Amino acid sequence: MIARFRATAPPGAILAQTFHRGAFDALLAQPTAAGIRIYYGKYASGADTLVLYATNGEGQDLSAMPMNHCQPCPSLCDTLPANSHLISPAEAQETINRFQATAPPGAVRSQSLDRSAIDVLLAQPTAAGIRIYYGKYANGANTLVLYAINKQGQVISTLAMDHCTPCPPTCDAQAASTRSSNSD
Repeated sequence: MIARFRATAPPGAILAQTFHRGAFDALLAQPTAAGIRIYYGKYASGADTLVLYATNGEGQDLSAMPMNHCQPCPSLCDTLPANSHLISPAEAQETINRFQATAPPGAVRSQSLDRSAIDVLLAQPTAAGIRIYYGKYANGANTLVLYAINKQGQVISTLAMDHCTPCPPTCDAQAASTRSSNSD
């Protein structure tokens, strides 16, 4: 999946994003957190990024604590970012909107995972964070592949999570068209 994405990515494309485990710990510590939704985003510069939200048991975003400020690979492939990834809901919405404004009709806008997938990755003995690689299925559909990384920013095992639930088609009506800044 990762190799297929890289084979079709333009020169200089961001291949992965790295988040400190504290970002996932904080998101999943919210009282009703049952999973994570990862939105595709773009910085004002046009560089690709990701925005993370915890989701409740009904798959709705818990909008109080979006995370971003990840480290792109390349250029920061072998480093672990600082623990703070918290951004304002307004900044998160702007980042998501920039991606969605340039996405073709029907494009995948986010990927969701159950909290157990994140728990398995972070339960590995030296897990200090998660690197999220951009991937592509054989049918051309985009996906994300998650690996645990150590304090040195290196992938620590062959255990990967790649069974994300894409939106669309599997999402609520608001998430399918745009992320609502007031969803809870």
